[in-house]
Amino acid sequence: MTSKVQRRNRFNLVIEKNFQYRFTINMCLIAGLVFMVCGGILLLVVRINYEALIKYAVLQMPGTVAQLERELRMLSLGLVAALILMVSMLFALGLVLTHRVAGPLYQLKRRLEEFSEGRHGVRLNLRTKDEFHNLERVFNKAMETHDLRQKETEQLIQGVLTKIRAQKTHDAESLLSSFVESHQQSKR
Repeated sequence: MTSKVQRRNRFNLVIEKNFQYRFTINMCLIAGLVFMVCGGILLLVVRINYEALIKYAVLQMPGTVAQLERELRMLSLGLVAALILMVSMLFALGLVLTHRVAGPLYQLKRRLEEFSEGRHGVRLNLRTKDEFHNLERVFNKAMETHDLRQKETEQLIQGVLTKIRAQKTHDAESLLSSFVESHQQSKR
């Protein structure tokens, strides 16, 4: 059951809702604001020109006034529709882009949780299109180093136990201390 949930989570577009929605909404708000300012200026210029054209048409060609007013409304609606379309596309694009950031962070969090539970051989495997591949290399190297040190410590303990069993002496504490000291010196 958990493997299906884990597999399904890997393909969900929204992994870290707070981060992804906040980033995407902020991106859409900024782009929408820029588009509204630019579109507003453009619409203002077009409206001024159309109003001048309508004033001229009232005197010269009264039949075209209604058509010019219709065109002005269509331009205004077109700009509003373009704004809505752009914000929608930016929202979708924002989710895809943040997924490439949130996915690796989610995987890192899960691998660290596994490590904190005492699991050995924990590795981070990111998708090729994800970000943070340098983090993946560093994490995996750290886990390999930890696993190697864990094996060395286990071998040291086994060596001490073997010697203690072989000597069958009551001087096990001094023998253990000498092994720990030699192990610490070998790490330096």
